Amino acid sequence: FSCIDAAVIPLKNIALFKGALPSKLFECMGAGLSIVLAIDGEARRLVEQANGGICVPPENPSALADAIRTMSQSPNLCHALGENARRYVIAHYDRRELARRFAELLPRKEGKIGISDNANRTTSLDEIEMQTEIAAQKGD
Repeated sequence: FSCIDAAVIPLKNIALFKGALPSKLFECMGAGLSIVLAIDGEARRLVEQANGGICVPPENPSALADAIRTMSQSPNLCHALGENARRYVIAHYDRRELARRFAELLPRKEGKIGISDNANRTTSLDEIEMQTEIAAQKGD
């Protein structure tokens, strides 16, 4: 992402996408890229809360072009939005923290917190964190 200033993330204007949070959105925000988003719903709320980009209505090519033009003509704005995006994702979507919070919701068994499968094995919080770290390193 080092040679990119902003990411353009468009989706079609269908009800299914109103609840979508594309993984590329998190990757780009985490890399410090400002976002030009053409999606309504959850993704738009996230970018607006982060003050991490410009949101336009989906399937509106002229609004999308205007937003891209604004980013290209305002490098300081583009950089500031990218920094906001990065800080927001780090503060609210750290994989280790999300795994920890998820594990707190799981049932306790024999002093362990974890997920029990049908074979009555328990995955501990440490194992969940290790798997999350491995996935983060692989870029999953």
